[in-house]
Amino acid sequence: MIKISKHILLMLLFYTFDIFACSNLNLPIVNSYNSIEFYNGKGIETLLITSTKQPHYCVLILSECGIPLSKGEIYFDKSTELLKKALSHAYLNPAQKWWSIELYQKNDLNHSYANLNITPKAECYNGGLIFEIIEYREPYYFISIKLKDKSIHQFGFIKSKSLLNEKDFDFILLDEIYTKNNDKYELLSCHETNFDCNLARYSHPYQFFESVQYSELFR
Repeated sequence: MIKISKHILLMLLFYTFDIFACSNLNLPIVNSYNSIEFYNGKGIETLLITSTKQPHYCVLILSECGIPLSKGEIYFDKSTELLKKALSHAYLNPAQKWWSIELYQKNDLNHSYANLNITPKAECYNGGLIFEIIEYREPYYFISIKLKDKSIHQFGFIKSKSLLNEKDFDFILLDEIYTKNNDKYELLSCHETNFDCNLARYSHPYQFFESVQYSELFR
């Protein structure tokens, strides 16, 4: 009988999860009636219209792996069908912090005729992101952001003089965490906090928690 070490099995599991991570997250988006796909030169980004209350539409932009990149409100004073038609010849511009949408005519892709700025709006769907407080050492929080499928999107630390409520979380953008009451927190590294950075749990949280998670499968 061939014996496979625990280390090799762990590596195989990591590899398998990496292969299927993107496709699993994308499945509900691909079949959505109000989604439009955009090729960015390297991969596919998806814009999802999450609220059709014109003229203030809510949109969500996701990466090829289904990771929320931006979300908010756009102003478009026409029907949803006309918005979708306009988006069929558009460019998602990440140059602005919350992104913007440049609209083009089908027969003229060199000059945009309109620019729809995405403005932050707490009421707009955030793609299922989950904010979790792992540990608190006043005034710092060790936190994680999870994707809709409960996989880890990001670890980090934030500083807050007031007590945080996980339910107040709205979105994470460019290493900044936004809450529904318009507060903003910058993600910090371990060395900027009072946590013990000699511990792998804090200095290398991705490797630490993945190792613990998969090791439990062999107990």
